[in-house]
Amino acid sequence: MGFKWFFGLLTGYAAGMALAIKYQKDKKNKDASFLDEIVDIHKSAYSDVRDFVVMNFEDVETWDDLQAKGKEITDSFMTEVNSMKDSLAEKWVSKEAILEKVQNAYDRRMEILESGKAKAMEMIDSVNEETVNEWLESAKKSLDSSYQKAQKFFQNQK
Repeated sequence: MGFKWFFGLLTGYAAGMALAIKYQKDKKNKDASFLDEIVDIHKSAYSDVRDFVVMNFEDVETWDDLQAKGKEITDSFMTEVNSMKDSLAEKWVSKEAILEKVQNAYDRRMEILESGKAKAMEMIDSVNEETVNEWLESAKKSLDSSYQKAQKFFQNQK
């Protein structure tokens, strides 16, 4: 049974990789080698899973944990922007494409912060609504500030 299970798993993986390569949405270079495409697919899959795991409030149980998670989410925006800076330096990517990615990262974090407010409202017995709103406004201001810095940086690029 072990070999059949492993063979089935391996076959499914190979079929999934073939489909992912065939229908990869953001092809950067049509001349990229097969291995480069496999690496890109795994990197984007890892990034998506990491973002889901890191950027949600599902595992938060206390107000302090929620605040810490909110700070982690706003701080991770600049980390993502810095990786975009690196990709801009490494290969030719249009300024508009980078600005769109920055906007998407910003919008995604704003939605996550709103879900954090909903989670905080579930904890209403340990914290009042005014405190939650103050925290959310502070987090949004921090994210807005980082977003403005990122936009200025990328708009000044050639």
